[in-house]
Amino acid sequence: MCSSLYRSLVLILTLGCSSVVFGQGMAATQDAAVSIDTLGYSTDTRLKEISGLVVSRKNPGVFWVHNDSGDAPVLYALDQSMSIQSMITINGAKHIDWEDITHATIDQKNYLFVGDIGDNRALRKSITVYKVAEPDLNSQRPKEIDVLQSIELFYEDGARDAEALLYDAQTNELIVITKRDQRSRVYAAALKDAQGPITAELKFVGTLQIEPLAIDIPQMRNYLHYITAADQHEDGSVVIKNYFRTWRYANPDRLPLKNLLTQSKPQQLPYLLEQQGEAIGFGSDSNTYFTTSECADDGTSHIPQPLYRYTLNRSTPE
Repeated sequence: MCSSLYRSLVLILTLGCSSVVFGQGMAATQDAAVSIDTLGYSTDTRLKEISGLVVSRKNPGVFWVHNDSGDAPVLYALDQSMSIQSMITINGAKHIDWEDITHATIDQKNYLFVGDIGDNRALRKSITVYKVAEPDLNSQRPKEIDVLQSIELFYEDGARDAEALLYDAQTNELIVITKRDQRSRVYAAALKDAQGPITAELKFVGTLQIEPLAIDIPQMRNYLHYITAADQHEDGSVVIKNYFRTWRYANPDRLPLKNLLTQSKPQQLPYLLEQQGEAIGFGSDSNTYFTTSECADDGTSHIPQPLYRYTLNRSTPE
């Protein structure tokens, strides 16, 4: 999003209502429905444009993050205070426009998928997702890891911009949610059981069923479908966000994620407005989620941003 436009939107939304939570269809102060904790700040200048975040499944208390375009192909392991514990180069990967990261448990092994899926002007002939083994920081602190599989993806109907990536273990598919369409489009790519680089087609499966609220100002309506991040939980739930709202899809019937996203209406979640929030990840259960923001949308200045932890009251309605 254009920095001046987004800053104007932030100003409009925050005038007279600092520390509000945009959730449950209205602006509300924090209450019994949710506990929000500020865990730390991105004071390290290497964390200039965090655009992807996932909670480590292998290293308790660790968050894997990466920067937006302009950085090297590097993953940062952060603790809850946002201090960098490890900085790991991914050999065999390129960093054109990394926008999201997600995890996968396959054959009881932990992997990460890093999505080089950004394309602001929809000009790229293909995008790439890199599969790597999740590093184990308990036994060693590697400075580099190798790409296990490079997955080149082609949209069946032409280039798109996207910042949200999911992996569906049930169907062995990568799911991509677009950002700059009038309604966010959902695409699915079936992965082949093969070694080495592969190509796959992103097939259009439908659009997100999210709608503006009556209280939304025009700017919020215009950018409702600018989805900037997503994450999936082992229980089948999905969380997504744009610049000013977050939503959760409960999935008690364990629907394939492509069906869940296109056939269900999600629950709106509490969310503290961030400078330019482009990262979200589930905690150990799907009633806990984390968000953080880029320090600057153009990467030229560094204003430390908080890491928020949201813990929903388990009685919060779905």
